[in-house]
Amino acid sequence: MGKINIEKKEYSGIPAGLKDNLKRLGVKLSGTVEFIELSSWNAGAGIVPQEEIVLVSFSGNNFISINESKAKSLTLIAHSDTKDSVLNLVSSVPINRIVFLPAGSVALNWMCRNVGQCEIKSESQKQSQARISISSIFSSDSEFHIDSFHHEMSSFKLSLDSVNYAESKVRAKAIIPENTPGVLCEISLFSMLENGSVELSPFIEISNNDVKASHSALARGYDKAELFYLCSKGLSEEEARLLIRKNILLRNLPAEGFEHHLEGRENELN
Repeated sequence: MGKINIEKKEYSGIPAGLKDNLKRLGVKLSGTVEFIELSSWNAGAGIVPQEEIVLVSFSGNNFISINESKAKSLTLIAHSDTKDSVLNLVSSVPINRIVFLPAGSVALNWMCRNVGQCEIKSESQKQSQARISISSIFSSDSEFHIDSFHHEMSSFKLSLDSVNYAESKVRAKAIIPENTPGVLCEISLFSMLENGSVELSPFIEISNNDVKASHSALARGYDKAELFYLCSKGLSEEEARLLIRKNILLRNLPAEGFEHHLEGRENELN
């Protein structure tokens, strides 16, 4: 069993190095910060933010949920400089901004709904290996704006999979500046269209040659051949469609924890 520590400090209490990261990303914060320290907390601990700024420092494999918030708006700063650290996050309340600051081999896995407008900013440190995997149910009009900034020899992979019922927009931009050789960057955006419409816009801004980068975007309905195959195995068409939606939301997330989260929530996917 891991541990979780929560305390409140003034913004001035944020370590200087993290403040520099935030400044480079154009993130301006002030006031009281809720500090949360996680160490291999795997029990799906429920956290209710009291402040508008929450700084999560984590090591090991962690699973937390945010299904209630006392703050009018919420900024979540996720930071780790420990090798092979993972933050698994489930939320059903809007998180207005996430700042991801990986300094090692670090992953952020996030399953969310009721997104509203969300801004994500990430800065991959030198020689870091960072991954963000997002699964979202767009049950109401939503917008994601994702910006990632890269240092030399860094690796960054972003995947966003969604089931769309409304009017949604996803914009993902990676910035690879001059004098940052050896960068690997991959962006993949996918949406299963149930209703409404979705606009997927990946973009990579490259200012040097020693880079491996790719991006993709796809929005579509159901594959008739896949539906036919599942129905031939005894599923009704409704059951087949539900299974496809679940598989989309789980395909880039670890099944443990997230699969359990989807159990009993079929009404959100119908």
